Amino acid sequence: MSQTSTTTEPDIDIHPVVKTTSAFSDRLSPMLVKELRQGLKGMSFLILFIAIQAILGVFIFGSAFSDSYDNTGGSISRTVFFCLSMATLIVQPLRGVSSVATEIKDDTIDLMVLTKLSAWRIVFGKWISLVSQSALIIAAVSPYLILRYFFGGMQLFPEIMVLVTIFLLSASLTAITVGLSAIPSFIVRGIIGLGIASAAFSISMAIVDRRSNFRDLLEFCGFANNELTAAYFSTIASAIYLAWLALDFGATYIAPAAENRSTPRRFICLGVLAIISIVFIFLPTNVIFTLPIVMMCVAAPVIIISITESIYLVPTISKPFVRKGLLGRAASYFFCPGWQSGLNFCMLIFALTMIVNLMTPEPRYFGSTTPTSLFLTMIPICFSSVLFPLALVRLFFRKTHQHFIYYIGACIVTFVLFLLTIFIMENSRSYDLAIIFSWIPPVQGIMYVYAENSWRTVAYTTEVVTVIAYLSLFINWLICFMSTRSSWKYLRENEAVAKASLAPVESN
Repeated sequence: MSQTSTTTEPDIDIHPVVKTTSAFSDRLSPMLVKELRQGLKGMSFLILFIAIQAILGVFIFGSAFSDSYDNTGGSISRTVFFCLSMATLIVQPLRGVSSVATEIKDDTIDLMVLTKLSAWRIVFGKWISLVSQSALIIAAVSPYLILRYFFGGMQLFPEIMVLVTIFLLSASLTAITVGLSAIPSFIVRGIIGLGIASAAFSISMAIVDRRSNFRDLLEFCGFANNELTAAYFSTIASAIYLAWLALDFGATYIAPAAENRSTPRRFICLGVLAIISIVFIFLPTNVIFTLPIVMMCVAAPVIIISITESIYLVPTISKPFVRKGLLGRAASYFFCPGWQSGLNFCMLIFALTMIVNLMTPEPRYFGSTTPTSLFLTMIPICFSSVLFPLALVRLFFRKTHQHFIYYIGACIVTFVLFLLTIFIMENSRSYDLAIIFSWIPPVQGIMYVYAENSWRTVAYTTEVVTVIAYLSLFINWLICFMSTRSSWKYLRENEAVAKASLAPVESN
């Protein structure tokens, strides 16, 4: 008869304070708690956190034994900010490249959507988890700047603002990678991630490499004058806007068909354009003329998302439009989810931009070509460049459901054709060849530059380029519009079902 012995774990008396502080609050999002626990225990975060501490510790310890302390303080500041940039502007955003795609691949995203967690809370929780880890890294590195104070030459407020700026830019870049991580194609996500990492590395190296660049950065973040202050807050506002758009794009990609995120996004875009227009009224004349450019830059991401949306509608989406009667039916042509209404929304923004351009006062001493006449050609070229990839997709890949992926591919093809055209013209010295390739919208911009400047002898004038630009925009729009018939038919059938479901309610 064998005797088995059982061992019981001893009861450990845990202090109440430890019990309350070791667990996350119930008020926090479950998605945030899940991602934070996994992220803080992950090897990628631990290696990054320990590595940056070790590198900065060794560097500052070695600087303490330097023969001269003349430029040691500045070198320490540049090194600290460079290491922070590598960690928070490159590594942390790259960790978000597959955050949502992993959930889709593991078939866990459907289970999350079935819970009380909305698509926005899922994406937002993943983003705030990575941002919290970046904040932890910055907080852990901050004491090194305190040690740097003893080496002299420290500009307290500008360097603190550099630290804050790095955190805000890191949050924005992380939002972009997390939002776009919902894209199924790993190649597209990889290209976007490598592009962000390359840009962040190049800018960080340029700032660290030269002291004058670092001084310019301190002046920019330290609000040295009114122009730099306006530029700083404009940069931060742009970063926040792009972060929101990226997160909203990711939420839209995984949201159920009954959740309409497209209509609010387009209304918010129009609201932002209205606020920007009001702000520009109080600016000097030499700045107001850039308003059409700013409007196009603000609306471009929303337009691209709108014209690449899939059409999966349910009656609950159409009900708000049906309730408004004739006004709602008219609004559905511009704000109903789907790329077919996104095409109309794009042309609405085009019309608003042209109206603003005609109403904008001319600046003094601009030159022979006024901004209004210049933008009358450049605005249709820009909008035609946005619609041209969509026209390629509608011509050759009409049955695809991955509109955004194919649109990005068409953009890459357009860019390659543009570079190839410039290469042929520059090497052959035959600039009139641009007429043959004028069906590529970006080439039209080069044609305008050639026709405007006297150092290129061409057979066409700026007026000819303007006509080509409007003709190209009309053709690209027409190609896209001709393929919307089935989509609008499907939308009207969906509205009829929604109207029939509302009829019993109205009769009661």
